[in-house]
Amino acid sequence: MRQVCKRLNETSRIREVWLSQHRQYVAEKEFQPTMEEPVESYSCEELEHWVLERRGADQEWALPGRSVCERTISMEAISPIFVVPGGRWLLCSMSDGSVMCHDLDHHDIRSSILIPSRDNSDDVTSYRLAIDIDNAVPRLKFNLVTFPSNYMGQFF
Repeated sequence: MRQVCKRLNETSRIREVWLSQHRQYVAEKEFQPTMEEPVESYSCEELEHWVLERRGADQEWALPGRSVCERTISMEAISPIFVVPGGRWLLCSMSDGSVMCHDLDHHDIRSSILIPSRDNSDDVTSYRLAIDIDNAVPRLKFNLVTFPSNYMGQFF
């Protein structure tokens, strides 16, 4: 569309156009999609990307007999996993106490170590992951902690 008409090209790059598209998309949803930051902090290009990614995913899911694109995350045995609100980040608590962070928006699912492995000298066989999301702030903010699965048993 942008290559066909100069005026459409210019119009489609106006922030208000994508703010309107964002409001319309959110209004259509039964469950409100979350963003990592307030909508005001997104650039025009980021808003466009956000809306088009979700609209495209909705269209793919609605197709009968659609082919599903499956991606595999290679890792050792994990216990808890957590998808951060907004759906982009997947946090995985690994058996050695480390936490891996996977970027689900990246076409190859980029992964990085968020918390390095712990010293397993206490015969700890697995770790748990606890996450506290701070909903009182405008930008996505959360605290996370890993602890041995037998931690609570030590106090009771």
